Amino acid sequence: MRKFITIAAFLLLFSCSKEEVSPLPPVQEEVKTYTLTVEAGKESTKALSLDESGALKATWAVGEEVKVYKNMDCLGTLTAQSSGSSTTLSGTITGDISVGTKLSLDFLSSNYTNQDGTLTGKSTSIDKVCDYSTATVKVTSIDGSTVTTESATFSNWQAIVKFSLKYSNNEDLKAREMSLTVSGYIYGAPSSITIQVTPANNTSELYVAIPCYYNEQEPLSFSFDVTNGAGNKYYKDIASATLENGKYYHITVTLPNNE
Repeated sequence: MRKFITIAAFLLLFSCSKEEVSPLPPVQEEVKTYTLTVEAGKESTKALSLDESGALKATWAVGEEVKVYKNMDCLGTLTAQSSGSSTTLSGTITGDISVGTKLSLDFLSSNYTNQDGTLTGKSTSIDKVCDYSTATVKVTSIDGSTVTTESATFSNWQAIVKFSLKYSNNEDLKAREMSLTVSGYIYGAPSSITIQVTPANNTSELYVAIPCYYNEQEPLSFSFDVTNGAGNKYYKDIASATLENGKYYHITVTLPNNE
């Protein structure tokens, strides 16, 4: 009996001792912050504008921001240090980085749904609101908290189209607003995007950024719903040749009065 009591007491003590043991807190890995500098060289430009000859070109503006992503995680923001065809992007990033890590660089966003019909020169112009280009770079070395990558080559994910609007008698149609629906195929799946273009003043020439994630083997179709300064409405459906990323196009649209 005494032996049984002793064993029972031992088991009770062991049980109580086991319950009092607290689990160790999980080990938290330190999140590191790095300084990142990326050269966007002479052939690695992004923002779209037109030169004197009407050709499309790409330039940087000092202070423009580029988001840095690893997979789907945003690690930080880089800032353009100068204006021109080439620049240095620099800033800080926070995350798990090692030599060989691939980073995605995104300039602005791809929200094309509201535009004002201008390419440059305003805070609401295409180059300030819905220009979109990306680059992928690989980390080549890490020295303390300084990360070095290969140079960035940016690719635009849009085309620029200048639409010249005409009446059926070939006179200029000055638009107060235009709703443009672009239809095409994304990887074989039918899709469309509607862009509302509202210029500050009635105009017959509207610059529109068109996203080029469409299948380049399939032509796009455009549906126009235009309101002139007098409030009259005009409609037109047209089919166009395929648009390529980073290219500029001029399309004249003759709109019959459908009232």
